[in-house]
Amino acid sequence: MAELPADQVAVTTRALWKGADDILVLVEPGTPDGHRRILEGRTALVDDGATILAPCPYALPCPLTGAD
Repeated sequence: MAELPADQVAVTTRALWKGADDILVLVEPGTPDGHRRILEGRTALVDDGATILAPCPYALPCPLTGAD
């Protein structure tokens, strides 16, 4: 995801989920930008009805925010 334009992270995550067979794993570097991309992808997946296991294992907004 790091090589995508920022406005394409959610779109790409949704496309990956649509093409997955029930499981999709997103892995990003442990950096503030990687964290932002994971949360953005997570939000897109929750919006599409996916069951989330991490970083926040529920459909509510993830409280892990910020740049750290």
